[in-house]
Amino acid sequence: MMPETVGNSLDVAKSDIKRAGYSRSVEVVGGGTFGIITESNWTVCDQLPLAGEEITEQPRLSVERSCEEPSVAPSPDETATTTPGEPSPPTDPATQPTASEEPAPDPGAPEPAEPSPDESPATSAAPEAGPSDASSLALEAVEEHLAERASSGVMIAQTVSEATQDGRTIRVVFDPSIIDWDNDFFLMITPFENHAEFVGLPLCWGTDEAAELRAQVDLIETQFIDGTPLGTITAQNLHALCTG
Repeated sequence: MMPETVGNSLDVAKSDIKRAGYSRSVEVVGGGTFGIITESNWTVCDQLPLAGEEITEQPRLSVERSCEEPSVAPSPDETATTTPGEPSPPTDPATQPTASEEPAPDPGAPEPAEPSPDESPATSAAPEAGPSDASSLALEAVEEHLAERASSGVMIAQTVSEATQDGRTIRVVFDPSIIDWDNDFFLMITPFENHAEFVGLPLCWGTDEAAELRAQVDLIETQFIDGTPLGTITAQNLHALCTG
């Protein structure tokens, strides 16, 4: 049976499908211009077959950075019962209270309690600030750059296993074992002493778009999957490196 994957990250969705007994590849639709680097950064917004249906062919998952909430149509009870343009039924003036009339107090009703001095008017909590669109665009630009380099045959880019953002820091992890390299061979082949310079190229140039992305990032970090650092650079130093 096909599990429910809508709303899950792509990596979780694939894992759920595998646990459901389907071990072959899953078709993924979406992922931006250059494809997907980090599956956990993409959300499943649609699936075929639907949850609970038999998996008779290759499952298809449609992914986006985030899924839009579907608009909910008003229920029949929430709509007006009168037809637009239809006049309201006349009212009997004798049954309508006049402005000078006030309802008589109920002698059995308790008097309203006085508010305590310690009580203050309730205020709604301010919503927590989430990551800005420009901030997520900076990570997306890095991912697309790495995916484009990998698809062009740049083997160093093919060893990228993860690209994430924590606040204003972008972190990229390299795993040479993806292409059957070890760390020593990677370091012998790579032309970069600081791999953050390679990762951060989309934020480098003197364009307005690059400047907007740099404004949302303070630091780019790179490392091997075992945690060995491969270099860091600030966004401003990266800009200076590229523009001289």
